[in-house]
Amino acid sequence: MSRHAVRYRHRAEPQNRDETRKVGLLRIAIAKSHANDLLPKVNAGLKKIKANGTYAKIVRKYLGNGSQKSQAKTAAKTNDSDHSFMGLLKSNWGTLMGGLGETLQLTVLGIVFATVIGIIFGLIGVIPNKFAQGVATTFIYIFRGLPLMVLALFIYTGIPSLIGAKIPALIAGVVTLTLNEGAYTAAFVKGGIQAVDGGQMELPVVWGCRGPNPCAKSFCHRVSKL
Repeated sequence: MSRHAVRYRHRAEPQNRDETRKVGLLRIAIAKSHANDLLPKVNAGLKKIKANGTYAKIVRKYLGNGSQKSQAKTAAKTNDSDHSFMGLLKSNWGTLMGGLGETLQLTVLGIVFATVIGIIFGLIGVIPNKFAQGVATTFIYIFRGLPLMVLALFIYTGIPSLIGAKIPALIAGVVTLTLNEGAYTAAFVKGGIQAVDGGQMELPVVWGCRGPNPCAKSFCHRVSKL
C-alpha cells in the first residue's frame, strides 16, 4: 500500500472509514464495533515495534529514508524486482533450492521403499494361498486406484486427526509415495511372474535344478524380460 501511494503520489485511504488511526502515509481502518477492543492493541503494537526498531526496519525496507525521492526510488526498485523473472528467481532462490532438495529426497526414499514393498507384495500375490493372494490383490487394488493427492491428504491430515498427533511432512510424503508406487511395482512383479507359462516354470524342476543354480537364474532372467 505504501509503495502504491508513493508511486501514484496520493495518500492511501482505507475502504472502511468508520474509525481510522493515522500512521505515516497510511491509515489503519477499524470498525466502530471493534474500536474499543482493537484500537488499544494497535497502538500498543505500534509502540512496541517502534521501541525495538522493527518499525524503522520496515520503513527503510519499503520506503527508504522517508523522503519522497527515496520512497519513490525504493518503491520502483522493489516493484521491478517483484515483477521481473530474474528478480523473483533471485528473491526465492533459497526456497526453490530447499524445495528441490526435499523433492530429490522424497523421490529417492520413495523409490527405495516402494521397490521393497512392491517386490514383497508381488511375491505374496503368486503364493499358492488364496488368503495371501487376496491380501496382495487388495493392496494393489486400493493403493493403485486411489489418487495420489487424496492419499497424501488422508495421510498428512486425516490420520493425525484420528490419532491426535501430527505426522512430519517428509514422513507423510515418503509413506504416500511408497504405498502408491509400491502398488504399481507389486502389480508389475505379480503380472510378470504370472505371465510365465506353467510349463516353463516346471521345466527347471524336470531338469533336476534345485536352489540357486543356473536353471533358476535363467528363469528369473526370463521373468525380468516379461
